[in-house]
Amino acid sequence: MDLTETARRVSDVIGRKFRHKLDVDSLAPDTPLFSGTALASVDAIELVVALEDEFGVFFDDDELDVSRLQTVAAITEVVDKLLDRPRNGPR
Repeated sequence: MDLTETARRVSDVIGRKFRHKLDVDSLAPDTPLFSGTALASVDAIELVVALEDEFGVFFDDDELDVSRLQTVAAITEVVDKLLDRPRNGPR
């Protein structure tokens, strides 16, 4: 399955940040990141900051809910929506 550019970049961010905690080489779009793995909810903060830096976006409070960031596919969906915002301003 071909990944979108956004999904590839999300995977790259996760790989750079969490290589020491996850088997990033076998990371699939639907692999759970925060349940049954070494990532904790505190890692979500580090992930969000890295995604904001990588994509030049800003996560609103409702997008910071770790339940919306459970997989590469879910994160990609959130980032794509953020990228589609006019000037990426708050909603």
